[in-house]
Parts: sequence; structure tokens; C-alpha cells
Amino acid sequence: MNAVVHPGETAAQAEIPALRRASPQVFSERARRFARLAQGHPMEAYLVFMGHLAAAQQIELAADDPGFAAPEHDVLLQMRRAGRPPLAVDGWLRARPWQHVLLRLLAAVAPHGPALMRPVIDRLVATDEDALEAMARRALRGADPMRDPVVDPLVAAALQVHWVRLAAALDTDDIVVPQPSPLCPVCGSAPVASVMHGSGAVKGLRYLHCGLCETEWHLSRIRCSHCDDEKGVVYFAADEEQAVVRAEACESCHSYLKVVHCDKDAAADPVADDLASLSLDMAMAAEGFARSGPNLLFVPGEDIRTAN
Repeated sequence: MNAVVHPGETAAQAEIPALRRASPQVFSERARRFARLAQGHPMEAYLVFMGHLAAAQQIELAADDPGFAAPEHDVLLQMRRAGRPPLAVDGWLRARPWQHVLLRLLAAVAPHGPALMRPVIDRLVATDEDALEAMARRALRGADPMRDPVVDPLVAAALQVHWVRLAAALDTDDIVVPQPSPLCPVCGSAPVASVMHGSGAVKGLRYLHCGLCETEWHLSRIRCSHCDDEKGVVYFAADEEQAVVRAEACESCHSYLKVVHCDKDAAADPVADDLASLSLDMAMAAEGFARSGPNLLFVPGEDIRTAN
């Protein structure tokens, strides 16, 4: 049985918790972090807008959605018998409540976006269900060269809300956590970053953070999250002593993933802090390293490569 930490639990466990569920306030916490990071930042307007988007996501997550259906037990059992994550992305896009979430998100953020975004939002609102489904599949395939830097993050924001809902509906027994695992054991997505925690039962422990369903799963420190190598790991940061965000790079597979140090700043957020540190991605690309996991809310240009 894999140990699971649920939001609000404080009791110490005899073994390292293998899995951490998303906080019920994950998006409101992220919105506050975006607001803090935006102050005086060169990308202030962008980060402020992302804060509005995260706040809208929280409203959607907290609202009752009559179109949402929890995963069926028989389907979850089939996934487990097949050795697949219970909420594998290619198996759950057939349910389309996320499209209604998208339309409400678009209405909420439209007043806060730049003028050039208005035609994009209007176009998305008028897009039919099948075309939206194709956009969702493209957004979830981080390496797709046809990704749209404006459309795909908006689509991904709705998908995040949907998958966090799905993940919250799972029982502990529905999830099997292989050790170590480079992909999310809940939905099979690549991690957006790893997190070093600074308090509670997970103090001093490192977890990989899923950029889709917001689940975290344990991975031992000083180990490449992409190829599992333990010997060629090196770290990069603008300020080694104070950096909340560092890049953990592997000289064996030439990939990297950011480490967000909640042990240095408890308010740090793997998605928000990743977006606020894009200059580090550019520096890593210049050093010849490629990201091993995407941030679904950002479509990188040629200066930021992604590992296969």
C-alpha cells in the first residue's frame, strides 16, 4: 500500500509518503504567488494576467459542475490491470466537461487580458467541440511544433481544473506508485518541476509535481528525474545561496528540471515560480540542456528546447 498525504494531515507516518494530493486551494495559492512574483518583475503584466487566470481556475474548481462525473470503478480497475495510470490523458479526453470550464475561464479572464487576446478568446468561444478536443490533445503533447502560444495555455488551464477534479475523486487504492517514476502515477504526465518541502511529514523530502493534475510523488534527492542517473547531476542558479528556483541538470541525458525550494520560501509554487524564471530556461538551453517536462501554461520558443 502506498502512503498518501491528504491536504490538512499533520500526523507523522512511519514511511516516506509516496504521494501528495493537490491542495483544495491549489489555484488560489498560485494566484497569490503570481501576484507576489509580478511585483517589479520584467514580465509583470504577464504574471499579473496569469494570476487572474489562476484565480478563475480556483472559482471553477470550487464550483459544483453538473456535467462532471467521477471516474467509474470498472474503468479504473481496467486501467490498473493494464498497468496504466488511472487517469491517463489519452483515456479521459472523451469526457468533455472541461470544455464548459474553458468557456467560463475565458469569460472570467477576458477583461484582464491585453487587447490582442480578445480576438483569440472570441475565436475559442466560437470553436466547435471536435476542434476544441483537437486543441486539447495538442496542448497535452508538449513537443508538438504546431502548438499555439496563446491558445494552448488557455486550453491547458481548463484541462488542469478538470484533471484536479478527477484526481480528487480517486481512492488511495486506485493509484499505484512505482519507484522511482519519471511520470505522474495518476495521469501519466511529465512533471513541471520538483519541489523541496520544508515542513510537516515531508520536510526535507523531494517530490515531483505534475503540471496537469497537480499531484506530487516522491523521488529521492540528487537523482535525475528523467533518466534516473545519480552520478552526473549538477545544479544551476542565478544566486546559489538564496535561489528559490534552481535547475537540476543531468550530464548523462542532457536534460534538466527545475527544483522549487519551498524549504526556502513556503509560498513558492512549482508552476508560478517556473514561469517567473524563464531566464533560467534560456540559460540552460545555452548550456546545451533540454527541459524534461513542460509547463502546460507556456509554449516555449526555439530558445527553450524540450527533451524527448
